[in-house]
Amino acid sequence: MTLVFDMPNTAPPTDTLAAFEKKREIAEKKAIVDFAIWGGGNKIPEIPRMLEAGARRIKPFMVKNPKDRYPHDPLLVTGSDGSLLEIFKSVATRGGICAVHPNNQEFLEYYSQRCWQTGKMTFSDFAKGMGHSSPARIRKPFPRGI
Repeated sequence: MTLVFDMPNTAPPTDTLAAFEKKREIAEKKAIVDFAIWGGGNKIPEIPRMLEAGARRIKPFMVKNPKDRYPHDPLLVTGSDGSLLEIFKSVATRGGICAVHPNNQEFLEYYSQRCWQTGKMTFSDFAKGMGHSSPARIRKPFPRGI
């Protein structure tokens, strides 16, 4: 492995300049490979500050986990399409890149409940329930802690 991309959905989330700088300081001391840190998109005034400090991307989350804080941390939820548009504008005016963690909250909650009730808890079960015709083509997330 020669590169690590750190996502903002960590505890604490990387959604302020202070959190970004603290994470960068730790990585600079401990990393033995190249790294890039992504900033969260939920605090719009912080976006330009994180990008100017070296955030490689901004990642807004459109949903929150119904049961847990990972991977869809409620602290990182953007909340609305209007907010998402403002995030896009903020990132674009600074030449940044935005990668949205998309989904529909009602679908996520409905299919999560369905999976829990039926005991079908695999990634493929969930992907099929969400209407993905070919779950094998959907990348599995990295295990927690990587």
